[in-house]
Amino acid sequence: MNQITTKLMSLGLASVTFVSALLLPGVLDAQRAKADTGYTSSETYFFDENNCGFYTEPVASGTYKSVILIHGHGEDCTSWLAQQMPSAMASWTSSGLLKPMNIIMPWVSDSKEGQDRTERGVYGHRDFGLYYADDLAMNIENISGKADTQKYKTAIAGYSMGGCDALTAAATYPKLFQEVGSLSSSFTFHTWYDPSIAWSTFHSLKDMDFSEDLSTYITYGNYEKNYTANDALFGYSGDHYYQILHDKFGFENTVKHECMDQNWGPHGNPLFLREIFMYFYYLQNGEVPDEGYVEKACASVYKAKQKNLSKPSKHNPSKKDQGNEQEKKQDNDQNKTPLSVSDTKSTKTEVLFGDPYTVSVTAQGGKSGSYKYDWQYSVFPDKDFSSTTRTDKDGKSLNGKSSLEIADATRDIYYRCKVSDGSSTVYSKPVQIHVAPKINSITSDGYGKVLEPNKTYKIHVDASGQELKYMWEYSVDGNKWDKSTNKGYNTATATYINRPENNLKAVYYRVTVTSCGSKSTATIKLGK
Repeated sequence: MNQITTKLMSLGLASVTFVSALLLPGVLDAQRAKADTGYTSSETYFFDENNCGFYTEPVASGTYKSVILIHGHGEDCTSWLAQQMPSAMASWTSSGLLKPMNIIMPWVSDSKEGQDRTERGVYGHRDFGLYYADDLAMNIENISGKADTQKYKTAIAGYSMGGCDALTAAATYPKLFQEVGSLSSSFTFHTWYDPSIAWSTFHSLKDMDFSEDLSTYITYGNYEKNYTANDALFGYSGDHYYQILHDKFGFENTVKHECMDQNWGPHGNPLFLREIFMYFYYLQNGEVPDEGYVEKACASVYKAKQKNLSKPSKHNPSKKDQGNEQEKKQDNDQNKTPLSVSDTKSTKTEVLFGDPYTVSVTAQGGKSGSYKYDWQYSVFPDKDFSSTTRTDKDGKSLNGKSSLEIADATRDIYYRCKVSDGSSTVYSKPVQIHVAPKINSITSDGYGKVLEPNKTYKIHVDASGQELKYMWEYSVDGNKWDKSTNKGYNTATATYINRPENNLKAVYYRVTVTSCGSKSTATIKLGK
């Protein structure tokens, strides 16, 4: 087991399903079946305060597909998942209803932002989907030694606000998430009645960036659509998200199912567990199971007495590691120096539009052989950072190294790097890149010629950049400048009228070109 994990205290859960000996040839075969289909009690993982939680994996050797399963609002929901999933997965796999999978259950904390507990929960879940789900996905193999992210896609699903997290992560990190389960999701992913509302994660569909191979399973209960006005939000949200993905984005592999069994109740249990099983079944078989089949699969699942689990921390004791002095020594040696990263450096901080530059960082400490780099950019110095999707000429990602090559500067921007060693994550201090417009040439039909009276001369600048703005000035001596008021004074082509009363043999014109906040200037002399 990877050293970043620590075993959770015994939860009193059955690790295997008790299969009747009558169904097997003998007692030894029954015991072997128990071992092969059992699941570990929930163990903890910890990257940092914003990225920690629980996981359960099959006892049997081998590697498996992983599913990130996100709880709804409330820490009690986290505890329920951590305590129920080991026995539930053991039951479902031992009876042949599901194939074994790794289940990762992140702990999503409330944000400090918001007026009340509900809003703080909304913002906490929003932030997990926007800023932390990618780090979790890229470290699945560091959490579980039985995960294989190269062979299997990592699926992400969630219940209630957790369903919004799953959709948010898929709309933010399309390369990481293509399989999504939205289970009785709340209305915070995209508020249909007012997308501009503060706690709506996405205010516009233009901000969403899904994978072309997106597969989404959307479900909710019958009571959630018809029971009360409050619960109806979950049903209407499901319909709304289906319209977004299937009707507006055109994802054919989008399935919506309304659970009709009214014994499953409104929002919460037992609907919760049934929807999880249905998504797992759909994920493995590509079809929605019959609800009678679902009820038989879930009705007998062992219900552990609820315990309030504490938030995982890197200081949790590990029973698994007790007695293994060599592993302890290695872990202590690796953690003598915490993971750290240098400030972001750039080969150029003042760059002309279209020119290349490279940003880089140096990581040290932590687990030096396990560094993972994720370059992020933003137009702001301290918020709204997104992972870069820059590729080389062959379409291969340039992200993932300690340096990032930018072949064509386009605008003022900040770059930072998120570095993880599998157990902790740090961010480099951003570097600001000023990208000035590139002035290719400045020309005039009056350059190098004797100026004629009453003749109008044109001065043209050819520049490259985004959102270009122009300001022309003139001078009779090249030192003192005045703003031009002639035609074209704020365009790429200005004019100069050589009035005879001024008796000028020569005149200077200067242009300042602005692009996204940065400036470049060029000067030309007319006349002799």
